[in-house]
Amino acid sequence: MDFQYQFCYMQRRIIVIGFLVIFLWFFCLNFGFVKDSYALIRRVPHDYWTIQEAIDAADPSDTILVASGVYNECVVVDKPLSIIGEAPETTIVDGSGYNWTKTSVCLLIISSNVLVDGFTFRNSTSGVHTTYSTNITITNNILTLNYEGIMLNNTYGSIVANNTAESNAYGILVYNSSDCMIQNNYLASNFGGDINLSYGGGIYLGGSNNNTIKGNHLTKNLEAIFVAGDNNTIIENEMKENAVDGIGLEIGIKLYCSKGNILSNNTIISDAVILSSSSFNIIRNNNVTGGGGIGVIWGLNNTFFGNVISSNKAGIHIEDARDFFIGNLIMNNTEGIVIHYCNGSTFYHNILTNNTIHAPKDVYTNINAWDNGHEGNYWSNYTGTDSDMDAIGDSPHVLYELNTDRYPLMAPINFFDVGTWDDTQQQVNIISNSSITNFQLNSTKNQISFNVTGETPTIGFCRITIPNAITQDLWNNNYTVLIDTTEPIFQRNWTDATNTHIYIIYQHSEHEIIIIPEFSSHTLLPLLTLSTLTAIFLKKRLRD
Repeated sequence: MDFQYQFCYMQRRIIVIGFLVIFLWFFCLNFGFVKDSYALIRRVPHDYWTIQEAIDAADPSDTILVASGVYNECVVVDKPLSIIGEAPETTIVDGSGYNWTKTSVCLLIISSNVLVDGFTFRNSTSGVHTTYSTNITITNNILTLNYEGIMLNNTYGSIVANNTAESNAYGILVYNSSDCMIQNNYLASNFGGDINLSYGGGIYLGGSNNNTIKGNHLTKNLEAIFVAGDNNTIIENEMKENAVDGIGLEIGIKLYCSKGNILSNNTIISDAVILSSSSFNIIRNNNVTGGGGIGVIWGLNNTFFGNVISSNKAGIHIEDARDFFIGNLIMNNTEGIVIHYCNGSTFYHNILTNNTIHAPKDVYTNINAWDNGHEGNYWSNYTGTDSDMDAIGDSPHVLYELNTDRYPLMAPINFFDVGTWDDTQQQVNIISNSSITNFQLNSTKNQISFNVTGETPTIGFCRITIPNAITQDLWNNNYTVLIDTTEPIFQRNWTDATNTHIYIIYQHSEHEIIIIPEFSSHTLLPLLTLSTLTAIFLKKRLRD
């Protein structure tokens, strides 16, 4: 009886639990808690004739697969979906005609968490338009013959990547949006499709902050990248031959009424970088060549560092600006630095070489600083001497009235980032008439090394400047300098409040310079003797 009772009791429990599971499943299904687990794939035109019909029928998180074909419709996405075309070249959404007065949108997104991949969007006011949305991904699409290829409006945390936008008025527009990534897109010939139009461009940011524009290729747009916003990062883009048949300025990147942006490691060919009414931006390590150089009007506290500015009409052109130009290579330009109606900018550690004229005189009286109080710039036409061997000229370099570099450098300066010491990012710099290659700081071996190359048999020199935090950490301020394992023919060392300076002379052609912990001659001689005796002993043993 006990066994039968227990068996019946277990049966009743199983039945109750089963009913409870069925009830919970039914409850979750009807109140939306498990719909993601049952996301469906809906096919166009297999299941639905149009993309819009598939969207209307879909549940959140469904995937809509669209076969190749031309879809003459304007689509609205109002729920989280993945919408994927068979191939961007053959899966086409057409907005019903190329007409600037139309207000059609090929794809309007008014929901968050939407993926759009693999389409051509054409003949509309906006190819893809997002508004008040978050986490939108627009990738691998072609946008052509639209007023706006892709338009992000009040959109946050979204990605626009690997799209091609050609022959629109604007390739990608971003308004009042933040934390978006615009990456690896190809944007060409975006100027409205009519060379008589004077507006349009590749990427346009208006009132948008904290976005990243990275790795895009832009060519033959009216303007490549236009930014009217703050704290954006524009990095590793390539701009070439923008401005259509000479319409307007050849603009690669333009900042307008913007602050706190970073422009870094971009390549700008046959174009210009323009800052207008902008402040506290950082423009560093860009290559600007063969166009309009860098221009600033009404700038304040912008920093230009480490840029290569070559073969332009004017390397740097500033007007009514108070900015900082540090460590830039300005070479082979018609005019190196052009200053017009401008006071209060600072230039030091720049290299000016082979410009037709380094710094032409303006019609106005301008007063700017050409050194930092200790060191100035390298001028290839400076003919002064350096009797105290500190790599700084003995006499000032006079540009024109009220503008003098008091501490001109005797050779170009090289900068090397070496990591963090004392919670500060540190640099080593080397002033040298040699070519410097293969710079390394090895904290494991406690050494700095680099190669120097010059024309045989000329005399070469280096002045190496190392932050004191590094000399203390690596060598306890006691170090030895070797040139190909021997000491320099001349060496001078001195230390100030922040840096250690080492000046050495050698004869070219090519050498390796190594700085290591101090190795005294009292220790070196016994070690050499010991190593010699050991070699003789081993050689004798081998003979025996």
